[in-house]
Amino acid sequence: MTEEKIFIWRAIGFILASIVLPTIAILVSLGIVRRRTPKPTIVAEIARGKKRNPPFGGYTWRVLDVQDDRALLITEDIIEERRYHDKWNEVTWETCALRDYLNGNFFYGKFCAQEQAMILEITNANLDNQWFETKGGYPTKDKVFLLSIEEVVKYFGDSGQLQNKNPESEYWINDRYNKERAAKCNNAGSWWWLRSPGNTQRNAADVGSDGFVNLVGDNVSPTSCGVRPALWLNLA
Repeated sequence: MTEEKIFIWRAIGFILASIVLPTIAILVSLGIVRRRTPKPTIVAEIARGKKRNPPFGGYTWRVLDVQDDRALLITEDIIEERRYHDKWNEVTWETCALRDYLNGNFFYGKFCAQEQAMILEITNANLDNQWFETKGGYPTKDKVFLLSIEEVVKYFGDSGQLQNKNPESEYWINDRYNKERAAKCNNAGSWWWLRSPGNTQRNAADVGSDGFVNLVGDNVSPTSCGVRPALWLNLA
């Protein structure tokens, strides 16, 4: 190619660039063309089969379940300690203060807009406490939530004690899966809330620092207990 032709092609390229690039920038600013935003690292890590400690929203998570293009996550550690409710009265997951916090200030304060868009709103069944027949309340639509008694047993290990009761205690599930359920807060073992009711609606079930499931539960207020948020993440 002669120097003259090279010069002409370079000139054409310069002209096209000076027209096309500013045009694309204008279209992006107007929202007509959307800039492709790369997915967070967690999507690729889950696709590779990683189950422990993928990062998302400033926390590390444990992958409990993957179904097609979505995954159920829970924070690997207890991220803070809070009351289940602001008053010691009868309450369910639907009406408790902790649910308001997780789906309000926590959701909007801890996740960026892109991360918020990836978190799915799901309908949670809130079953009665199987041991004490305490009413669990109505189903709820949640983006961020706590696990139920049934979900803890399903995802961390089922010894049969939920269905058959613990022969050594009428108060808790205490089995070989304790180690899997145990969690830390500030590097020390700590209790963490479940969304299920305890033996009354003034108590909420929780998991002990050693990993046993406390079916009686603890006072919804003023007791502070660990929080391990859970959510369903869109992987598509």
